[in-house]
Amino acid sequence: MYNPVPPDVKTAIDLLPSPVRKLAGLLDETLGSGQNEGTLQPTARQRIAVGHTWANIAVRPWVVQKSAYNTRAEVDANLKKWALGVKSFYKLYLEINRQYPIAEAALEKYYTYL
Repeated sequence: MYNPVPPDVKTAIDLLPSPVRKLAGLLDETLGSGQNEGTLQPTARQRIAVGHTWANIAVRPWVVQKSAYNTRAEVDANLKKWALGVKSFYKLYLEINRQYPIAEAALEKYYTYL
């Protein structure tokens, strides 16, 4: 029988299948380190908001907002624009695009057994 809960859960994202966790890590890399951003700490605040979204995806997917701030086409276009010209960014962009359908399929299976 499929058991969606890993034995060592420290954060909500640990509840999700490994392909989803891998995608989350790749997406997190696009935010950068957040070093020297001052007292407002926009990167840290963004990470906290993303963490809340991953938690909802893991245990309460029905509360995740159905309409996003940006369309998928806008996100894809701007991510590609961000990646162009910097070799490490482009490599990360390619990894995200490879991992996305794998994570999507794993998440579908996860919800089937949730």
